Formats: sequence, C-alpha cells, structure tokens
Amino acid sequence: APTPAPHGHDPADEVAQARRALELQIGDREAWDQAMAHAGVDAATGFDQSRKRYIAIQHAMQAATGRLRGSLRDRLARGTPAQARLAELDAVMELVASPREHRLLAAVPGLLAERHRQLQRRASADRDTPDLLAQALPAADAWLQVLRKDMQDLLLAELDLRFMPIDGLLAALHTS
Repeated sequence: APTPAPHGHDPADEVAQARRALELQIGDREAWDQAMAHAGVDAATGFDQSRKRYIAIQHAMQAATGRLRGSLRDRLARGTPAQARLAELDAVMELVASPREHRLLAAVPGLLAERHRQLQRRASADRDTPDLLAQALPAADAWLQVLRKDMQDLLLAELDLRFMPIDGLLAALHTS
C-alpha cells in the first residue's frame, strides 16, 4: 500500500505543482523579453541579464527539487523496509552525483554566452550583406528569439533531469 501522506496531502500533487511553477517560470515570455532587452545592443554585456535569469531559474529548480526529493525520501523512510532502503540509497546517490551534476549544469550559462556571441555575429554579418538572400532573412532580432528558445529548451531539459529521481521516489511511494 502507498505510504500515507500526512494530513491528506498528496505528494504527487506537490510534485506536479512544483513542476508546473518551474515550467511557467521557464516559459514566461515577458520576463525573458525584459532580460533580453539589451542582448542585441551590446555584445560585451548584452547577455548579462539573460544569464542572470537563466541562473536564477537553475537555482529555483535546484531548491525546489532538493526540497521535494528530501520530502519524498522522508516519506519513504517511514514506509516499508524496501522503501526505507531506497530512501537511503537515494540519499547516497544524491551525495555522490550532485557535485558533478552541479558543476556540469553550472557550465551551461557560459556555453550560452558563446551561443549569444555566435548568433549576434551571424545576425550582424547578415545585416552587412546586401544580397537578396540577406534581404529574405527574418527580422534583425530573430536571432534573439532563437537564443531565447535555446535557453528555454535547455532549462526544460534540465528540469526533466532534475525531476527524474523525484519521479522515481514518487513511484516508489505508490508501490508496496
């Protein structure tokens, strides 16, 4: 039987709500537009606000998933002996894998800064090319939309990665 949630609180609802909130934050076009307002103007510092937004979302994901993971482990620890062992194993896995995961994910904003420079250089070169092909290209700021989509796609992939252990723990709560 599933491990009962205290006070009728369903952990699946909590997980779903947290995920939805993070997805909304990632998809918030107005916030991205505000963060990217200067991205096309200044090559040297234009990416700073976008980088800060990206990192803030990463931190929000880390905090939310860490809290959820700990809560689910606590519930499993109060369950069957097999569930308690799984909770212990997950704690060890998190301890071992988290530093490397954090290091790898922390490198992504730097890679995105290079992507920003690359797209900006390409857009600038396209504007300077007076041929018919260049005139057929999308609006000058279309590269910013490409960059925003890249950033959002990467954050959604990171969200999926961070929720994998949570989904596993949640499934274990619903087994006996």
